Amino acid sequence: MCTDTGTDEKILYGIGIGTGDPGLITVKGVELLRSVKTVFVPAGKKTNDSLAGKILESAGVEKSKHVKLVFPMSKDRKELEAGWSETADTVAASLKENCRGAFVTLGDPSVYSTWIYLRRALQAAHSDISCRVVPGIQTMNAAAGMLGVPLVEGKERLALVPTPDTMDELDPLFPLFDTIVFYKVGERLDPLCKFITDKGCGDRAYFVQRAGLEGEVTAAGISAIPKEASGYLSTMIVKTGRGAVEGAE
Repeated sequence: MCTDTGTDEKILYGIGIGTGDPGLITVKGVELLRSVKTVFVPAGKKTNDSLAGKILESAGVEKSKHVKLVFPMSKDRKELEAGWSETADTVAASLKENCRGAFVTLGDPSVYSTWIYLRRALQAAHSDISCRVVPGIQTMNAAAGMLGVPLVEGKERLALVPTPDTMDELDPLFPLFDTIVFYKVGERLDPLCKFITDKGCGDRAYFVQRAGLEGEVTAAGISAIPKEASGYLSTMIVKTGRGAVEGAE
């Protein structure tokens, strides 16, 4: 029987903590984070601080609760699966004593999140653990609000895509969608900006870097993006103009 609930039910909550502003964590998320004894925070390397952990501290979730989980940054499938399995075992061992725990992720747990891999590994090897999701605000929502630009309206179409290495892959999207949101920009910021400009959408592109965090950058239009801006923790919203061309309502 677990010491924190008086039952045998083991629960891990996957909680989205938004973009960086602790005020954007949902009330339900904050209540759960403060009630559990262990909060698992993702990190890329054992020596790195967790950005998610820093956001939690700003939200009043004490650091003594944090347990860092290191997720491998690799393209080797076997290495990735071994890492996910190891993190799942760490969580399962913790939940034997304290039956309720939380795992936090930037944005929303169901969108490009490490939570997806952890949950899958837990379900495969530790089926006695119940996984529950508390949604979080995504960067594209925060960015649209900051810049005062609607994501979609009426019958417009929205696409969310990870920025590809080869920009030509994006050609088929522009005639189909009114708004395209680019995540995972990274080192591809310059070629993405050139591609958007060549498409004639440079003045309808909206850029946000480090939304809700120290060093936040916002820009309306490709030409307004500072030269020192980085693709790290960046999002690009592009209005393609498809509606005007197609006469969409």
